[in-house]
Amino acid sequence: MTKKQKQPADPVRQGALRILNDFERRPRPLPEMIEENARRGQMSPIDQSFMQHLVYGVVRHREKLDSIIGKFVKRRDFTKNRMKANILRLGTLQLMPSSKVPKPAAINESIKLIRATLGDGLTGFVNAILRRIADDSDRLFALGPNPETVDDMVIRYSQPKWLVEMLVSKYGMQKAGEYCSAFEERLPLSVRINTWKTTAEEFENELRVLNFEERRSELIDNYYYLPDGVDPKSLHLFSEGDCFAQNVSSGVVVELVDPQPDSNVVDLCSAPGGKATAMFLKTNGTAQITALDVDLRKTEHIKHNLNRLRLSGIRVGVADARRVEETGFDIVLVDAPCSGIGTLAKHPEIKYVQSPGNIRKLAGLQIEILENAAKILNIGGHLIYSVCTLSPDETDGVKETFLKSHTNFNLELPDGFQYHRFVQDDKSILIPPGDGLEGMYAFRARKMK
Repeated sequence: MTKKQKQPADPVRQGALRILNDFERRPRPLPEMIEENARRGQMSPIDQSFMQHLVYGVVRHREKLDSIIGKFVKRRDFTKNRMKANILRLGTLQLMPSSKVPKPAAINESIKLIRATLGDGLTGFVNAILRRIADDSDRLFALGPNPETVDDMVIRYSQPKWLVEMLVSKYGMQKAGEYCSAFEERLPLSVRINTWKTTAEEFENELRVLNFEERRSELIDNYYYLPDGVDPKSLHLFSEGDCFAQNVSSGVVVELVDPQPDSNVVDLCSAPGGKATAMFLKTNGTAQITALDVDLRKTEHIKHNLNRLRLSGIRVGVADARRVEETGFDIVLVDAPCSGIGTLAKHPEIKYVQSPGNIRKLAGLQIEILENAAKILNIGGHLIYSVCTLSPDETDGVKETFLKSHTNFNLELPDGFQYHRFVQDDKSILIPPGDGLEGMYAFRARKMK
């Protein structure tokens, strides 16, 4: 009688494990890491989608997963070995009540992973821990009462302590909890239709042909939400230039910019060109728009998007926003490099890449860019500052620093601005995360003299 052959580990789960281990060693954008591993493994779109689900799930819920695992094993006993920790996290993720993976499969595939990577010696350990979690998963994953402390919020919402403390300090426990809860959810993908090429009616007809449920944004015209898991790059609507992937919050910022026909506009940190193209369409191509970015590769991406959307007339160039010397602009948009905290629902890896120290450095860079933006703006023109973050240093902190040294600038809203739910007392705007929106902050200041 021959010995039963051991079954190999699932290559998709192996790919997810490899990405998680590599991410802990050297954090970088998850989409880039997932694409590299999918290409290396020659994965089908379905397999790549599942691998992405596993990777994002662990990164998004890591604090909660570690808390649950820690009920059965001392945290230092599993986190000191990166491989073992991530296998347990992957297994526990697949045991969540919302998971579509059958519990026996989640456990068995985790055992195969541990055997393939660390040998047979730990299979009993992993099997015992995951079975205990599976037997009590409903209770273990239940939300329980509202968190009363920062430490409670760290576990409840799977966010690092420094981030929770920062949000609580600025917005209070209730708002901070709402924001953290929104960050833990997956952000639906929204697209803006290219009205230069198609109409809302034509776009909706194409969605019906694809059997997509029509989900038009109730907040702003010409924005639609795509079904969960759809990659816009795989759609002819995207490749043929009928739409541009852009969050609805960015559309609100363009409404705040309020570009006028024949105005001279510069977008200093433009890549990938979403707001520049939105301003072009809003003025029906009559505004003079210059899109600049410091990175040559990013400006090539802007040009690629312009070609795909079949838009001509936007000037693209490479420039450091702190050192642009050309003057005579009626509108200067500073969509500044930022920590991206407002996009955590889409980019959960940010919480492990950013830090309070780095955020302070970014705020310094943002001030430098605004200093130069003020110089190249015409008297009577408007300077718009926008960041997809909620950190105090990058929002009110930047605003207060800038206005203190530029008393000739006054905050104001454009005539007919409709999004008063986001307007703060000082006329800046704060878009909270959730309901399909990225967290975003912006202000519009007029140069008086």
